[in-house]
Amino acid sequence: MRIAAPVCVLAAVAAVLAPLPAAALPGLSVTVAALPMPAGLDRGAGLRVTEVGQIVGTAGTRTAPWSRALSWRLGRVTDLGAGQAVDANVFGHAVGAEQDTTAPGFVTKATLWRDGHTVRLVPQAEHSTAVRINDRGEVLVTYRLPGTTGKRVGVWRRGTVTELAVPGPVPENLDEVVWNAEGQVAGAVRNFQGNEPSYAFRCDTSGACARLPALNPEGDQAVLVTGIDRAGQVYGFTVSPAGVHTAVRWTGDRAVPLPALTSTSTMVVGISPHGDYAVGLGTDGDGVPRVLRWHAGQVTDLGVQPAATLPIAVNDRGDVLVYSITSLTQVRSWVWRAGRRIDLPTLGGDHARAYSLNNLGQAVGESRTADGATVPAVWTLPLV
Repeated sequence: MRIAAPVCVLAAVAAVLAPLPAAALPGLSVTVAALPMPAGLDRGAGLRVTEVGQIVGTAGTRTAPWSRALSWRLGRVTDLGAGQAVDANVFGHAVGAEQDTTAPGFVTKATLWRDGHTVRLVPQAEHSTAVRINDRGEVLVTYRLPGTTGKRVGVWRRGTVTELAVPGPVPENLDEVVWNAEGQVAGAVRNFQGNEPSYAFRCDTSGACARLPALNPEGDQAVLVTGIDRAGQVYGFTVSPAGVHTAVRWTGDRAVPLPALTSTSTMVVGISPHGDYAVGLGTDGDGVPRVLRWHAGQVTDLGVQPAATLPIAVNDRGDVLVYSITSLTQVRSWVWRAGRRIDLPTLGGDHARAYSLNNLGQAVGESRTADGATVPAVWTLPLV
């Protein structure tokens, strides 16, 4: 499962660059392969790998680096059309966004690629993006209508978008949104004016939405939602008025802090497909960053990490995909499994960045070759 890392999380962990730990534990063999691209494209990335092994992503050229949406299945590539594909379902239907090059600024249009056809999901929107697609063919979309400034969220079903009524007082300040296999949606609203707390919300399968309680009695200065499991439990983190980050699970109408061990500040950045595992970051009293994994009410500390380190995904086996920024132009990725670190090799260059991990032990992303090209890549870990 791929975790879409919040901008604030990326900024926090990338503030200081540091080298990787000196050595990883030896053992398991990992293979890496470049994913093919259509003729004329020379750079790209796999952005998501599904539980049946389908890969979607994007590719382009030096002058248009993210211009084509691609899908890979059984080693074969399909050019879906203009844009970036970010998710797919078991039927091979993919979603993402296409940039509208005729509009000023950076404007995208939520897009579905299905059975050789391209569908604009919210044609009336000025700006839109598709977040996820489920196996029923429903698509979670966010969008902005002409003449408005706020972001809206809705579900596309059989040609129609049903807007979800995000609770107030400032629903137009919608932040990240997530959903589960049952169709429940969760998200957060940030109050940038400062006169009201930020808050999380959850919408049931009927579309009815309700505000979730604050963790801090005086209200939360900021809230970010990063996952919702099949039972409807919502995961994320809050920021207190004093600036303390706390990893939280909302169960029913209760906000429950997750265990923190020695960390004084914690945040959840994502959960596994079935929701049994959560992964995130912690900072101890000395300001040292640590990667944390939660499971069955317990927290596992993956150890001290370089400052610019971020967990990206966790699968239902409990494997954690992590990357560390080693310089302004280099990233190295690795998988934590049962107390061992498994490095993901490059394609001959100095850069390997994985974005998604599934239960089959496949990770996808991008890697630099010996001649300096950054191309889509797939890594395969043994299932042991």
